[in-house]
Amino acid sequence: MGDCLPLLCDAERRQATRIVPAAERCAYVVTRASLRSLLGSEIGVSPVEIEFTCNAWGKPSLAPAHGRARLDFSVSHTRGLSVIAIAQDARVGVDVERRRHVPDSLRIAADVFGEGVARRLGAVPDEGRDDVFLRLWTAGEASVKASGLGLAGTGGPIALCLAHDHAPRLGGENDVDSDEGGRRRLVPLALPVGHVGNIVAHFDGADRPAACPVELGCLALPAPAMC
Repeated sequence: MGDCLPLLCDAERRQATRIVPAAERCAYVVTRASLRSLLGSEIGVSPVEIEFTCNAWGKPSLAPAHGRARLDFSVSHTRGLSVIAIAQDARVGVDVERRRHVPDSLRIAADVFGEGVARRLGAVPDEGRDDVFLRLWTAGEASVKASGLGLAGTGGPIALCLAHDHAPRLGGENDVDSDEGGRRRLVPLALPVGHVGNIVAHFDGADRPAACPVELGCLALPAPAMC
């Protein structure tokens, strides 16, 4: 972690000191330094010169000081793993989780995605329900991150549903696979064993690429003793 601290700004260093668990503090420092390094490489500036700003919902972006850099980015962290997504000419969101049991998955699904999605989730056999829920959840988190809103800013259920194969799909219960004419893409991530995640990209322009133009970096985070 010592090699990473010099890359952080003063506010990030102060934030690091407020994180008590050593593993979480280490993860924060390494992830922020990696984000700065990746963005600096993309726009041709030193990592320490990167400046950020946030919208009203807290989504970070490159500050206006970086001119016409048309990059968006998103970061997600779970124990032992961080993922950084960087997109050109698109708004991007990424989310990852460790595979685990989620005892309140049906209630959470009803609150966040609506009763119809919760009913479909409830029809999934018990042995597979946690995995289906976590794929749905990470798709939802990635979607609201790409939109620039937090969960509180959606104003209602997140417009995602479960298809017949139990995979998450963009669109509400009545418009499965809706991607607004190709302006949104949902892509499941290939992650280390024990993790699940999704990435969502929103394209604002008329010309939309055939593939999702997102650079993805996965960081296997060091143990606290190594930081």
